Amino acid sequence: WIALVIVFLILLIPFLVFLRNKVMLVGQEPYYHLRLAQYAKSFDFSQTDSLIYGDRPLFFNPFHFVLGFISNFMPINFAYLVLGLISALLTTNVLFVILNRLGVDYMKSFLFLIFLVSSPLFIYSSIVSVPVLFSIMLITVGFYFFINERSNKFQTLLIRSLSLVFFTIASMFSFLNVLLIILLISGYLITYKKNYRSSIILSLFLLLVSYPLKLKLFYDFNYAFYGSVFIRELIADFGGLA
Repeated sequence: WIALVIVFLILLIPFLVFLRNKVMLVGQEPYYHLRLAQYAKSFDFSQTDSLIYGDRPLFFNPFHFVLGFISNFMPINFAYLVLGLISALLTTNVLFVILNRLGVDYMKSFLFLIFLVSSPLFIYSSIVSVPVLFSIMLITVGFYFFINERSNKFQTLLIRSLSLVFFTIASMFSFLNVLLIILLISGYLITYKKNYRSSIILSLFLLLVSYPLKLKLFYDFNYAFYGSVFIRELIADFGGLA
């Protein structure tokens, strides 16, 4: 638990800094998601944002519905930061449990989490690109349930069903998430020599669910952020070469 407390304190620092200084949300991305959450809250599923010159396309995902619901109980700006903190905490805690379950040494797991939560990309995602971290949290929790096998086949089937729920919701963010889930499950089954049948069924189901949604390969919040442009802009945000 000491490791998880340290991770929690690291994640809490940027959150407290924002609250103390009353800093507005960083960049244009959070405000884009706030608008979509407000649309989702009022069940207005417009295809374009008429307030932006040229009508910027709108891409809804499950995060916007969750944010819209939570905004009923607190200011939506604050709710955005709270969801980022909760996603970060759940991701790191569940990931720590997964690593221990897979037999990874305690100290190695601890050091991995420290490097993860202190990385600019993770901090950026927990404050700015919260939907990305939210979808990763769903995948992490889904994977935890998937590897949590029991001696009783019925219990195992029930737990696998829970993993399917989380994987299905995560697959609604981008097609890249679908590929990530399939690779993650396949890698686990191959490494630990498990039955491949569940992987095949899960993969086919996620593909069937994601196909009608016409998902983009990459997660994006702006029509201009596709492929190499998206990656180049992301690198630029961290002071790299663009």
